[in-house]
Amino acid sequence: MGRSISPAETGPAWHNVEMDILHVIAERKIREALERGDLDRVEGSGKPLPEDAFADTPAELRAGFRVLKNAGFVPEEVQLQGDIRRLEDLIQACPDLAADAEPRNELRVKRLRYARLMERWRGSALTTAYCRRLRERLGDKRATPGPS
Repeated sequence: MGRSISPAETGPAWHNVEMDILHVIAERKIREALERGDLDRVEGSGKPLPEDAFADTPAELRAGFRVLKNAGFVPEEVQLQGDIRRLEDLIQACPDLAADAEPRNELRVKRLRYARLMERWRGSALTTAYCRRLRERLGDKRATPGPS
């Protein structure tokens, strides 16, 4: 009977292999579509890409969040980010609304809820590990602070 392999031994290496394979497949499919001319008249061609709703999300979580969003499940943090952006844009675009306390209070409540969720997130083991790996990549060897 063979030795069992722990997730720690296979996690990052297998993840990278899977991502490399997916990258190769995606690149091949795009190249084939370009050669066939399937992308010549795509809507939005030549225009900037829309703003990424997950720009503030750690890169390793973005794909999962997109899958959840496309399935109709949006993490509360992501929903709040969108709500906050929309309220900020609305208040900025409508001077009459900027003077009204109700939209400003709603914005304040959403920002507070988002901050509380992010504070909980910052103390999680996943975030601590992510920060440690990021510091290692950047050459910063400081200890990762734990939850406060």
